[in-house]
Amino acid sequence: MADVERMLGYCGKKRARAIVIGAGLLGIEAAVGLASRNMNVTLLHRNPVLMNRQIDAKASGLIKAELEERGIEVITGVDVQSVNGENGKAQSVSLASGHYMPADLVVFATGIAPVTLPVINNGGPQVRVNRGIVVNHHMQTAVDSIDALGECIEFEGNTYGLVAPIWQQAAVLADVLSGKQATYSEPVYVTKLKVSDLDVHAMGDINSDGESLSLYAPQQGVYRRIILRDNRIHAALLVGDVQDSQWYFELMQQQTEINELRATLAFGKAFGEGENQQTLEKSRLHSAA
Repeated sequence: MADVERMLGYCGKKRARAIVIGAGLLGIEAAVGLASRNMNVTLLHRNPVLMNRQIDAKASGLIKAELEERGIEVITGVDVQSVNGENGKAQSVSLASGHYMPADLVVFATGIAPVTLPVINNGGPQVRVNRGIVVNHHMQTAVDSIDALGECIEFEGNTYGLVAPIWQQAAVLADVLSGKQATYSEPVYVTKLKVSDLDVHAMGDINSDGESLSLYAPQQGVYRRIILRDNRIHAALLVGDVQDSQWYFELMQQQTEINELRATLAFGKAFGEGENQQTLEKSRLHSAA
């Protein structure tokens, strides 16, 4: 709260300049919040795609346009070299390209990373550490007496910054410690975000390989992309119109074959079931004639 109060204090100054570094969900929310308080905001992101862990380039374009409509300058594909200032107050940000950007306030929203210092076991076997503390399906480390979960761990190459999988890790470890049989696997869940005025729902790894079906209507701020593997939904991304999110999630969770839905899958549930499917087919036949 003290940090928030300090940021609000800068918002009282006439068109103070704020630079937000990192365009994940929190960085975007910070940029929107500061801009709504009449600050001159620039949002910097290392990756060319905003929220690159959750969305793809087309969805990023929609969000970028929404942010720019709010007066936020968005610059992607840049590396910050240093923050410059004196007496504890920022004056500018230096980019790796050699450019300087003036700033009265600098906000970092660059995510988290596990601390990878060696975990010492009193001279005995060492806990294996890679990107995080490596654990198996039972949340156990390489040392019998040490278990781990949460943001500090690495499981099958993955580290964690969201709470949903960590709750599942806690449940698994609680069962293991009480003598029950339990194993952890990567959960399938829907990440629901509100970015500026756009709803974003993501499930699965939207940047993974597979057959892609998409619907793109930038004028309406709507984008859907469905990734298929073995004729089943492997991942899905919905921007703008998210009313069919649960339907896609159920198809994905149940690993339903989508042969009969393929032609209309990106249009949503209403087009994929019942009379709407028949109406669409008749419309296609009419158009062909």
